[in-house]
Amino acid sequence: MSEGSPDHPRERNARYLLKRCRPAAEGPSQFFSTRSLFERRGAGARARFPDFQMAFQPIVDVATGETLAQEALAREEGSGGPAAGAAALFRQIAPEDLFAFEALCRERAIQDAIALDAWTPVSLNMSPAALLGSQHGLMQTLDYADRIGMPYERLIFELTETSVIADVAAVEAMLQPARDQGVRIALDDFGAGYNGLQTLISLKPDMIKVDISLIRDVCFCEARRIVIESLAEACSRLDILVVAEGVETVEQVEVLQGLGVGFMQGYLFARPQIEQFPVFKLSGSALSPRKSGRRTGG
Repeated sequence: MSEGSPDHPRERNARYLLKRCRPAAEGPSQFFSTRSLFERRGAGARARFPDFQMAFQPIVDVATGETLAQEALAREEGSGGPAAGAAALFRQIAPEDLFAFEALCRERAIQDAIALDAWTPVSLNMSPAALLGSQHGLMQTLDYADRIGMPYERLIFELTETSVIADVAAVEAMLQPARDQGVRIALDDFGAGYNGLQTLISLKPDMIKVDISLIRDVCFCEARRIVIESLAEACSRLDILVVAEGVETVEQVEVLQGLGVGFMQGYLFARPQIEQFPVFKLSGSALSPRKSGRRTGG
């Protein structure tokens, strides 16, 4: 049985994790009760932030064509299209307001996701430092999701690796009650940030996203292939899903599948689209878009 095939043990584990992302029949939990950021501080708090929109990019199961989740990405209004990055937007935010703005972006993403469809999970970016915050962190975002009617089973929080997780035990303690309620946790940019195998072992996330720096030359670099295959094997045994970021060619898809990676994200599948869920179908090595999901209200 070839690695990367739908029947390979690694891929069966990934199918199982994909099914776990479907929302439960019951409504969202009432476990968290912290008031939302702008209820506490007033609607005028929005005025100091630049106008922005949320774009979405799918994480794709390349064996079935299903979408595992849609990652939410902040984009400045009038920035030249959804492909433009968020760097210019975040440069306008004062350092003391950064966590508050990140929280606002997550709220906007949840609001858009509720309007776009009824079940697709949405992946939200959060720095480890913000996660522990009492005003702009995990509990505030979960409370907003609860109020707006987003089941926790639809939420994935991507912990960015832009800084060291100084207190892994505190992060783990904060995350566990949320995970017990159905929230999933991912480590973003794995292999390029400050947190590596020790964070992986300690937190045991539901998902890791392998950084584009490891994916870019995977077709030509044996060392990268060995590292990715070993990582996929270890994560399979730990029931951690592996996603390859920055996939741009069919050749990369074929190599990554052979290494045991069946979930991917990148321009080959879809560029980020403003207030839309891009949806794609795959047939063998042919990748073709279907009509995108669009806002249906609100």
